[in-house]
Amino acid sequence: MTNLQEFIQSIAFDSERFLPVNDFEGRFWISDFGRVISKKHDNFYLLSNGLDAAGYKGTRMRNRTYRRDCRIHQLVGEHFCEMVDLGVRMTWNHIDGNKLNNHYTNLEYVTAKENCLHAQRTGLCDIKGEKHGMSKMKNEDVIAIYNMRNSGLTASEIGNKFKLGRRQTYDILRGKAWKHITSHLS
Repeated sequence: MTNLQEFIQSIAFDSERFLPVNDFEGRFWISDFGRVISKKHDNFYLLSNGLDAAGYKGTRMRNRTYRRDCRIHQLVGEHFCEMVDLGVRMTWNHIDGNKLNNHYTNLEYVTAKENCLHAQRTGLCDIKGEKHGMSKMKNEDVIAIYNMRNSGLTASEIGNKFKLGRRQTYDILRGKAWKHITSHLS
């Protein structure tokens, strides 16, 4: 099949739109659903996109002078969504949290900070307690701190055993820090 429009009609969902991919015009097209068409030797193909290490759909695009590994949601966002540059690092967020749902209505252009906050709010990124890269304690340490306090040790003595400052020790004992653990111990 050598006609692009005929090929699109044969594979398209209702109301699906395809646009040429920037820098790859005449070779690749992206749809607002996140599907990619490739043209090779006057034939058109619907690409099956693999998953990268982070779980995003992606594909590799090439022309005679240029090669680019692309995440599908970024292509969809660049071609079908509004992008407002705020002068800070921006990224595409999947509104429903599903990395495989690359429909243009599921994407929003946000700051990196907003993307992280969204991931935390929706439970996609759990970095509390020992899962945080800067954590010096384990969940069982927090439980031990509570048990030591209940056995009569002072906050200062407990802090010394775990090499914690007075403030850190008090925050744990009062449930201000490590709430996801301490709330179950109260």
